[in-house]
Amino acid sequence: MKLLSLKKLKLSPSESKTFKIHSSHMFLEGIIDGALILNEFILVKGLFGSHFQISYLFQFSVIVLLFSVIFNEIIKRTLNKKRLLIWVGIITRLPLATLMFFPSNAQTIIQNPFYAGIFLTIFLFYYIYKPVILPTINLLLRHNYSSANFGKLYSYSTLVKKVVVIATTFAFALLLDFDNYAFTYIYPILSLLGILSIFLLTLIHYDAPKTISVSVKLLNAIKTSYIELINILKRNKPYRDFEGGFMFYGFAWMATAAV
Repeated sequence: MKLLSLKKLKLSPSESKTFKIHSSHMFLEGIIDGALILNEFILVKGLFGSHFQISYLFQFSVIVLLFSVIFNEIIKRTLNKKRLLIWVGIITRLPLATLMFFPSNAQTIIQNPFYAGIFLTIFLFYYIYKPVILPTINLLLRHNYSSANFGKLYSYSTLVKKVVVIATTFAFALLLDFDNYAFTYIYPILSLLGILSIFLLTLIHYDAPKTISVSVKLLNAIKTSYIELINILKRNKPYRDFEGGFMFYGFAWMATAAV
């Protein structure tokens, strides 16, 4: 417990407030992620999805990151980033509430296989939050945490999330043992928690610039970013070696996850 004593870090008022908000955000995200870990089982046992559909569900969270460069340019050009957070939270998390309209019996699901497709579409929208929310969180934290405390505070918040993920996954799995269709009332609750979680981030102090100077069109900026990415891979051998190894690790990880 002494290791987690925040008093020893001598936090500024801004750091202390930001840490409390970020930890609350991570707590809620832990509940959400802990439940969504069981998505594949819900798709198989509750919605009778095929292995092919499971492969789509698994890849959605990774595929959206391919558009990180595009979203990064949009974030840089957005003056009111807190408003952006709120809109992304609503667009990506609110669709989870529509699962309350799913039937809660196997016979109806079998007769209407399109429910599995709707389920996949909902989570395609859900994972779009990643390339927007994650870099924006980093921006907000960098704005409020000192370099000396950033790593410690971020790791403590992450620890909170991981513990909650473990507890939530265990509890939700037990609930699904009793009711395969518990997701029809649990996921709408997660939808509200998800929007609240994103709203909490808007409470973190951020001095937004009054204007943003944009000299290059969005499409040209995106093209330039991809060209620079390729050039970095060509020039920076250590980085290229790291990315190559990490790519093969990703192949292995995705293959084993499919199993």
